[in-house]
Amino acid sequence: MKLPDLNLTPDIERCTRRIVKIVKSLEDRPPDEGAFHLRKANRIRSIHSSVAIEANTLSLEEVADVINGKQIKGNPREILEVKNAWNAYERIGEYRPYSIDDFLLAHSRMSDGLVSETGRFRSVRVGVYKGFELIHEGAKPEEVEDLMEKVFEWGRMSNMHPLVKSCAIHFYIENVHPFEDGNGRMGRLWQTVVLSDWHPLFGWLPVEALVYRNQQAYYNAIRASEEKNDAAVFVKFMMDVIEFSLNALTDVASAVDEPAKHDAR
Repeated sequence: MKLPDLNLTPDIERCTRRIVKIVKSLEDRPPDEGAFHLRKANRIRSIHSSVAIEANTLSLEEVADVINGKQIKGNPREILEVKNAWNAYERIGEYRPYSIDDFLLAHSRMSDGLVSETGRFRSVRVGVYKGFELIHEGAKPEEVEDLMEKVFEWGRMSNMHPLVKSCAIHFYIENVHPFEDGNGRMGRLWQTVVLSDWHPLFGWLPVEALVYRNQQAYYNAIRASEEKNDAAVFVKFMMDVIEFSLNALTDVASAVDEPAKHDAR
């Protein structure tokens, strides 16, 4: 298996500049204002959305209860998925974004008690099916480690903006499908790891929630990039998601600012 190319387009470059500008505008706000007090709520939304994409049926309220240590009635496997995801996301700041060891450590946390090959690359063939139709076959097991080493080496060495690299690495994880299970959750988590290494606000931005609301478009972008052998389609899709999420955060922060301005008068 050969990794797809990544050909930057003017649209991606323009989107990168817009996102950097939005991030800068958020940096200029006082640190305790706006939506930043919603960090835990945003992370809960991220986790609910990421596991829901993988067919977990727990509601947002139930996910919040699990994370807050409450007992709920539900599928034990789904409850464990939520607990594991919380454990993995809570350590985002500890992971080195281009470390295979940290990537595998995160998977061990994400998949603990859920799969037999936790925290290590798979030894079996895997595929993504739509009904009985195989729509994507992951790399051969013997190719996985080498391919993921190449992905992370590219991440370390590339001079592309971290925004672009985060989207591309997300795509390459889905393309290679390095694990027995949890590839989607790991792709979304690791994009957040790369982004938050660039800027800490991304550790709390619920990008996954928008992906969940546009789930079919997400899968379509993955398939289109695979068919064109070019990660750019998926990169542009995720850049749009990031930009939309940041604009929503800016709107919330502005709404909080307005009463403060009126009170000051």
